[in-house]
Amino acid sequence: MTVKIHSRDLSTISYYDLNAEEYFIRLLGANIDIIYKKFLDYVPEGITILDAGCGSGRDTKYFAFLGHKVFSIDASQEMVEISTKYTQKKTHLMNFYDLKFENEFNAIWSMASLIHIPKNDMDYIVRLFTEALRVNGIWLISLKEGEGEEIEEDRLFNRYTEEEFRLLLEKHSCLQIEKLWHSLDAIGRSQNWLTVILRKIY
Repeated sequence: MTVKIHSRDLSTISYYDLNAEEYFIRLLGANIDIIYKKFLDYVPEGITILDAGCGSGRDTKYFAFLGHKVFSIDASQEMVEISTKYTQKKTHLMNFYDLKFENEFNAIWSMASLIHIPKNDMDYIVRLFTEALRVNGIWLISLKEGEGEEIEEDRLFNRYTEEEFRLLLEKHSCLQIEKLWHSLDAIGRSQNWLTVILRKIY
């Protein structure tokens, strides 16, 4: 099965190309220390992490500082350049539909990045990410909580309830929920988030 990038996705990428500097500054102001801690509780030291949709490179820089080997990807050329400069590490221009890894990473960090995937494509994208993760690997997913899809500021956003996300995972029996929680927005917006830590059990 192959999935082609829809024009909605290209519009989302274009948004980040045009607003990369503003987005970079906004992300630096977000306090996600609690999310870091919960994620790191499940991963050993010195592992290989895929930072999927790394944006500014904020999280890549943090994990690299802790001694992890981080492979960073983003679909926006402008964000790739900003991330590479900020982290002093190469960020790779890649969208999720082009993932071709197999048993490559001990952990995947997808912080607020799968929110731009059309719901019709999520099953396919989850399969690609699962293939990239090693057995017993950990995957953090952070999603906007709610229902449906919408276009906002030329970006596609999906939203998931806990029940809907659990139904999605039923198609991927090798993924086990280790932790799931609901939280407020890290930069004060009127948006709740659903964050999940998964383990690939086989």
